[in-house]
Amino acid sequence: MKSRRYFVHGRYKMLSELGFGGVSAVFKVYDRMAHRVCALKLLSPHIYKTDEGQHRLLREANVMKSIDHPGIVKLYALHEDPPALAMELIDGRSLGYWQRKHAQMPAFLVLKVAKEVTEAMAVLHRSGMIHRDIKPANILVTPTERCKLVDFGIARIDNSSTITQTGMMMGSHGFMAPEQVIDAKRVDHRADIYSLGKTLLSLLTGDPTAKVPDLLDQASQVASPEMCRLLMQMTIRHVERRLQTVEVLQKRLQSLPDEPVPARRLRLHIDLSRSL
Repeated sequence: MKSRRYFVHGRYKMLSELGFGGVSAVFKVYDRMAHRVCALKLLSPHIYKTDEGQHRLLREANVMKSIDHPGIVKLYALHEDPPALAMELIDGRSLGYWQRKHAQMPAFLVLKVAKEVTEAMAVLHRSGMIHRDIKPANILVTPTERCKLVDFGIARIDNSSTITQTGMMMGSHGFMAPEQVIDAKRVDHRADIYSLGKTLLSLLTGDPTAKVPDLLDQASQVASPEMCRLLMQMTIRHVERRLQTVEVLQKRLQSLPDEPVPARRLRLHIDLSRSL
């Protein structure tokens, strides 16, 4: 008989590690009760013992279970002690991994990413949710080249304030809207629009660290003027002057001209067999 130490909650057999960070780690596991392979997200020990860590996991579960959309990863189960989320396994790497491997993404692929992530964002926003952490590392790509949003640990739901206190900064440096840096509690859906715009500029230029004006200058060398104009409107510092709704963004994306496809066509998908 195999030792129970290979199992989490008596049912998930650990197969491999998919990724880790300061807050959590994600593993590929076999669920012997549901008879399927899935992803299991476990909070780091120093995090799950805190109220904030447990609230984050519960918040993520609430977002995922309330939405059924092909652009958002599915939740299978929420567990306690240790806190864990069993989720749909995406056999593919993130756009953050893609960027580390290939650097600059062709404009036609950036446009595809923009349309698919915006579609998922629209569902979130209509449900009263704000992601607050859109970045390349939180967009996975399936074998069918479908983009999926993940990591809803700091999402805001219906103006709730369980985690975020006034004046508190939450999000990822380099992708947060300016108003989110000041106070994450007071942001609205326009912060997600900014973060997506910064994500797209980062992919388009291969530069995840540059400031928006420099990225726009670089983008003008590789993308159509129409696409660059839209990216500029998504990343305006002043929230009232920024592109205002995801519905308007969807219409603008659909009206953009097709971007040229290079002779050497790269794929978005990178399978999980590639090493981290």
